[in-house]
Amino acid sequence: MDFLNLVILVDESGGLSIPVVDKLIPNLWAFLAQFIAFVIMAIIVVKFAYKPVHNFIAKRQEYVQSNLENIKKDRLEAEAANKKAQDNLSMSHKEAVEILNQAKLQAEKDKSQAEAELQKELQQKRIEAEKVIEQEKRKAVEDAKDEIVDIALQASSSLIGRNISSEDNKRLVEEMIEDVSGDNNGND
Repeated sequence: MDFLNLVILVDESGGLSIPVVDKLIPNLWAFLAQFIAFVIMAIIVVKFAYKPVHNFIAKRQEYVQSNLENIKKDRLEAEAANKKAQDNLSMSHKEAVEILNQAKLQAEKDKSQAEAELQKELQQKRIEAEKVIEQEKRKAVEDAKDEIVDIALQASSSLIGRNISSEDNKRLVEEMIEDVSGDNNGND
């Protein structure tokens, strides 16, 4: 509304009338009263509002700064833990590969050792079997010799018609053994 009055008060020549000038230039006493009130309000605001707000802002800034530092610290710790975990994982992988390689080598070694032991055992059994066969052959030859001697004694007793002395018996047995041995050696 003051603006409307201001426009009306302007006269036609374009100049300002007196009531407008009075409104534009303040009254000195009113100005001083308003200025003093402003200064008092500014002091009150500074004392009661600015300091608490400033302290609050400072505390908030410290809190934010502390959180940022904690975040940086936590990030560094997390990176260190991640690197350590990666190192542990890498080391575990290497150990697993090494264990597998050692297990393969040990399995090959055990297999070779088992095969060698089996071959050794088979060789021993073959040698034992050959010994048993050789013993059985000797026994069979001895049994055959004894049988031949008995048959020869019976045949000679029946041909001669009398009992042969032990000396004659030994001589005849030796001759027959030589004949049989000679025949066997010739056949082999």
